[in-house]
Amino acid sequence: MADPFSIVAGVISCADVAFRLTIFIKQVKDGTETIDKDLDDILREIEALTSINESIKQIFERDFQREKDESEVEKETSTHVWKEIVVVLEDCRKTLVDFDALLTKIMGNQNSRAPAAIKAIRKTLRKMLKEEQLVHVREKLSTHHRLLELMLTAVSM
Repeated sequence: MADPFSIVAGVISCADVAFRLTIFIKQVKDGTETIDKDLDDILREIEALTSINESIKQIFERDFQREKDESEVEKETSTHVWKEIVVVLEDCRKTLVDFDALLTKIMGNQNSRAPAAIKAIRKTLRKMLKEEQLVHVREKLSTHHRLLELMLTAVSM
C-alpha cells in the first residue's frame, strides 16, 4: 500500500498544476480575442507619432523660410530647439526600429498555412512572452510623443 502522505502530496500537486494550466489557457483564450485590438492600439500610437512628425516637418519648412527675417538671438534659440528636436527624433527612430523588430517577432511567419485559430494562439503566446519588452517600448514611444508635442509647441510660438 502506498504512503498516504505521498498520495495527498501527489493529489495536491496535480490539482495545483491543473489550476495553473486552467488560468494559463484562459489567459491565452482571452489574449486571442484581444490581440487584434492590441495591434490596432499600437497602430494608432504609431499613426499619432507620424502625425507629429509631419507637423514638425511643416513647421521646420516654414521656419526655414522665415529664418531670414529673424534676429541673431531668435536664430540661436530656434537653432537650439531644432537641435533638441533632432535628438528626440533620432531616439524615436531607434525606438521605432526596436518596436518593429519586436512586432515582427510577435506576428511570426505570416505565410504559415496553419488555421487562423492556431495563428492567433501562436501570436498570443509570443505576445505574452514579449509583454514586458512591449510595455517598455510603448512607454518610450509615448515619452517621445509627449516630448515632440512639447517641442512642437515651443517651436510654433
